[in-house]
Amino acid sequence: MSEKFTEEEKNRIIEIHRDLHSHPEISDREFRTTKEIKKILASLDGVEILELPMKTGVLAVLRGTADTADQEKKAGRDEEQSGRTAENNESQKAHENIREIALRADIDAIQQTEKADVPFKSLHNGIMHACGHDLHTAGLIGAAMYLSRMRSHFSGQVDFIFQPAEEITRGAGEMISAGLFRMIHPQRIYGIHNWPDVPAGCIVAQPGPRMAAKINFRIAIKGRGGHGSCPQDNVDPIVCAAAAVQSLQTIVSRNMAPMDNVICSVNSIRGGSEQNLVVDEVQMTATIRSLQPAALKRAWERARRIICETAEAYECRADIHRTDDIPAVVNPDNMADEARAIAALALENSGIDSFRTIVPAQPALASEDFSFYMSKAPSWFFWVGSGEENKENEPLHSPLFCPDESAALLIAQLYAAAVLYHL
Repeated sequence: MSEKFTEEEKNRIIEIHRDLHSHPEISDREFRTTKEIKKILASLDGVEILELPMKTGVLAVLRGTADTADQEKKAGRDEEQSGRTAENNESQKAHENIREIALRADIDAIQQTEKADVPFKSLHNGIMHACGHDLHTAGLIGAAMYLSRMRSHFSGQVDFIFQPAEEITRGAGEMISAGLFRMIHPQRIYGIHNWPDVPAGCIVAQPGPRMAAKINFRIAIKGRGGHGSCPQDNVDPIVCAAAAVQSLQTIVSRNMAPMDNVICSVNSIRGGSEQNLVVDEVQMTATIRSLQPAALKRAWERARRIICETAEAYECRADIHRTDDIPAVVNPDNMADEARAIAALALENSGIDSFRTIVPAQPALASEDFSFYMSKAPSWFFWVGSGEENKENEPLHSPLFCPDESAALLIAQLYAAAVLYHL
């Protein structure tokens, strides 16, 4: 980058992060967060806020003012000096034709009571930023501040997507349905998540699977209620539900290959009475996750059959309804060189040794609705380390989650690097 972030910009990013952390809001209720983002963006030179028909979330754009011809000449000189191969030259030519880049951050918190002892602790009882979306939001705002100041150094358009409701993996779909890609037309989309298992100052920029696909579903086990003293007259759905829960656990152990990455979880059971009543129905929710599409399909087929046939065996009826289908986040192989170059540029701007800190990491079976953007344009999902070295860091969603705040600065630099690398 031709200029680094100023100390004032860095301090402002930390200030924004602490404010967001103190005022967390759950999915689709991010009203204050949305208002604060808009207020800051409206103060930046060249940033235009576009109105999507959504109650929360923000979409904004910034257009660079550099002369395109000058940019192309500079790119040509850089290419000649670097001595790239013909294959790399073709990649560079495609890269030079990119004129619009989208950057996405998620803005919501979760229902969790914060137990970490920080001076900017959550002011909302039972809600906290336990996944670090406040880091992502502060980082993207920081990138917008920097790019606004640097707009004479690049040409083309930057799209800033501040997405609500990622924690329930529905916000991306909501933004797309609201007309996101009728208002912007990016040729690259970049997303970032902080990762506490990775030390602060490190970036994960690996191709291949990064976050799992998942199927969420609801189950209704329907029997015949009555008085508990007359079991011969009733069909108890609780007994059937218990048998179904136990049987579902055999999917991973007996139907999946040992090297498959699959999780099958029953997340809730609702039904019953405190005394003598046998109820008519029990409701359950469940999730299946996997990194492999074939394994996910096989697990889903087995789950449906186990539930339905267990219900039949217990003289009940089962209704199953899929509520969410979230694709896996898979970084494309043909963008790997770009991603590493962007990471190196961000780290260079931070004064960090990029050869030491562009690190590998195992993929996660958590899910991310960034995958919906990946079907719209070539996209890449970075992880940025937020863990402290020589310390056992709390995982995402823990009430004690306390990431290294410097991650917000590197996130800002990484977002900005993606723009300056292409534009």
